Amino acid sequence: MENETPNAVSAAPTARQLHNSSCLSSTPLVGIAARIAAARALSEGAKRRLDNINLMKAENIISNDEARKLTRQVESAAKEERLSQPATPAQLQPGQMAMKMLDRFVTCDPDLIKVKERVKTLATVHYPVLIRGDSGTGKELIARALHGNRVGPFVAINCAAISENLIESELFGHVKGAFTGAFNDRAGLLIKARGGTAFLDEIGDLPYALQAKLLRALQNRVVRRVGSNDDEEIDCRIVAATHKGIESSLNDTFRLDLYYRLSTFILDLKKMGERTYEDFELISKHFGGDDEDTQRLWVNRGRMKGNFRDIEQYFIRKKVLGILSYE
Repeated sequence: MENETPNAVSAAPTARQLHNSSCLSSTPLVGIAARIAAARALSEGAKRRLDNINLMKAENIISNDEARKLTRQVESAAKEERLSQPATPAQLQPGQMAMKMLDRFVTCDPDLIKVKERVKTLATVHYPVLIRGDSGTGKELIARALHGNRVGPFVAINCAAISENLIESELFGHVKGAFTGAFNDRAGLLIKARGGTAFLDEIGDLPYALQAKLLRALQNRVVRRVGSNDDEEIDCRIVAATHKGIESSLNDTFRLDLYYRLSTFILDLKKMGERTYEDFELISKHFGGDDEDTQRLWVNRGRMKGNFRDIEQYFIRKKVLGILSYE
């Protein structure tokens, strides 16, 4: 028995050799712990250690009790190592990443504070969200906060910025040879966002013909690449945004059924011209401004077509050129 080498480890030292050479104490160890691996908390070293424990248990080198004891030691060491490291997005508790992003959404407006509180809750669920607001009101920032601490990527596409001929390929992908210039297979937005969030900005500009295909993807959780006959599963959270009042265009330029699919939750963002003087004070302080800056911005609030971007540009001009003018 001692001289036999298990088939599964024919190129590696035997379990007894590992045991006799005290590999347990010097070699990183993990294998028995499916429950720990499921928590995505183990290092590769810890996994190898537990694999070695499993191997020695299988060869009857150590008893079940000894295996359990060693496993607990590895788990404890892995936990201490993990706690000593700074938190990554995947390790943050639900809502924590949303809160970190929302710190950048500066406001003391009661309505917008309610929006921020709702975002913290919605960041922990998978339902679609529709964000409504003018350009520069913070739609993408809110979308990133809704992404929260999901393990997959945040993938954004501006439906108004891509030509009608290319938007289908951008959303759903294509296969090699599907059209002129398609030299390779390419995954679309909804596939790239697997495990994360697909942000569909300016959804009101999505061509009507493609809206039915997007509706099918959301309903059935599958997409079909351009030029392909096969469906691929998708697993992403959908967040859409629009500056248009698409409700007035329903069944005209925007499908009613798609609207209801996207608007499980709706978040409305105010224009700068609708915010309070106290909000302008807070934003001015955020950029290092003073009462004079606040007053100047407040007086010009109705001219802020770019909303928050206009305020950013004002303080950039002040910092770089010393220009104290809204123009």
